[in-house]
Amino acid sequence: MKKRSIIILLCSICFFCITACSKKQYDDIGKDSIKEKGFSEVVAKLQPAKKYEIPSSKRNNYSIEGVFDNNSKSVHAKETIVYTNRYKSQLKDMVLHLYADAYGNEDTMPKGFGGDIFDKNYLGDICVKCVKADSKTVEFTQNDEVLHFELPQTLMPDKEISLYIEFELKIPKSNGRFGFIENDYSFTNWYPIVSMYDELSGQWDKNSFHNIGESNFADYSDYKVNMEIPNDMVMVATGVCKENVKGNGRKIVIAEEKNVKDFAMYISSGYKVISDGIDGITINSYYFGDKSGAAKRLLNEVKQAMHFYNNVIGSYPYKELDIVESRLKGGAMEYPGIIQMYSYENESSSAEIEEKYLNSTDQIVIHELVHQWWFGVVGNNEYEEPILDESFTCYWTSLYFEKFYGRSNKFTMTSILSNYVFFKSLLPMNRNVSSFSEPQEYDIVIYLMAPMSLEDLRRQCGDEKFIEIFRLYYEKFKFTNATVTDFEKCVKDVCGEEKAKDFNNAINGVEYDVNKFHE
Repeated sequence: MKKRSIIILLCSICFFCITACSKKQYDDIGKDSIKEKGFSEVVAKLQPAKKYEIPSSKRNNYSIEGVFDNNSKSVHAKETIVYTNRYKSQLKDMVLHLYADAYGNEDTMPKGFGGDIFDKNYLGDICVKCVKADSKTVEFTQNDEVLHFELPQTLMPDKEISLYIEFELKIPKSNGRFGFIENDYSFTNWYPIVSMYDELSGQWDKNSFHNIGESNFADYSDYKVNMEIPNDMVMVATGVCKENVKGNGRKIVIAEEKNVKDFAMYISSGYKVISDGIDGITINSYYFGDKSGAAKRLLNEVKQAMHFYNNVIGSYPYKELDIVESRLKGGAMEYPGIIQMYSYENESSSAEIEEKYLNSTDQIVIHELVHQWWFGVVGNNEYEEPILDESFTCYWTSLYFEKFYGRSNKFTMTSILSNYVFFKSLLPMNRNVSSFSEPQEYDIVIYLMAPMSLEDLRRQCGDEKFIEIFRLYYEKFKFTNATVTDFEKCVKDVCGEEKAKDFNNAINGVEYDVNKFHE
């Protein structure tokens, strides 16, 4: 996720544990180790990173057949999940998240993306009609964004079960992540998805979707979604889409992808598309109206960045990536194989990506692209350890702009921070979402302060070792949910135990001084 308000920083922010105010000079540390053109020179000498393909190992499988009704603003769906117990524990019950329930109440909608359009007469809802386990109908409860039911018999380790769920989805009128405005629909976190089981506590994760940051948490699975929609509408979705004509003005769009954490889709009667490719990956840029110039510019920027990250971190393993203009208000979002952007109505028609044309939209689209590595391929529990996806993504976004536009470019972390002084945090930067009392506090800590722990690590280890750490992290934990401890082990393996301890102290200690990075 990237909010536009983070790019246009407030002149003064004060929330309990941290404050940003006007610039003050501090002594630099390690500045000589990273020169203006140093990173570009290091990247130029690198051997290309490894190429990865989706492994053939067996995963959980989601199959959803749905009928989208543009008139009633609803979807009727039948979902089959073939689930394998990969835990050592015996499972006696199941929990699935129903994140769409958050849109049934204005108070529970994710903050920052509710926007200024929210019609209480068009609240969202997900209503489960039927649940079967291995063809046996089971009783269930649906409360607080959670679907829960007992299994007919205990599911032993390495054994599988087939779950069948019928549900009705009511789409809210909203320019949030999930909702519709006129004939433009965004479907994110919209279907029942199996929760994660904690073997230490013996409990399923029942964490609802918090209105600060992200909190969806799931395992990697294979998806096939068949959605019936009107002939005159276009569906964009995770994976590769194919269309079959059904008749009576309707068609079925079939979307498939393997080894992803989630599935999102967008349906509109107004989509146009331009496409290009790099490194064997098709990049599609969907847009509304006459904004082909903006769509082309963002496609070109993403294409350039895709090649950069493929070579420096490790290859993007899927066949397609979609950049999707939407009615989202206040920012952009990442989903597997998808960059969800906001409206391009205020964007320039220029398709150039020269530095003089760069604006916050260019920075945001690269941020969401980087999430395809830190969230998409290497997953994590976004609620418990948000620094692993948001903070890592912020810093690697900065590295792209440093590589192509120089370390003094306005979108590098050090340039952004150069205009602000931060009082030392009284709480660790590595903490869960619920510990932040306000969205602004979360934004400052996770998007600005915590990324500088990576700048610290980079200065201590040097560019070559820094890149080696992330290549190792990507290789070892692709298609899994990693933890901060996992990352620290990679730091230790590459740079030694002392550097790993320093990083741990930076993110878990208090009074970390971000001001030492002013240049």
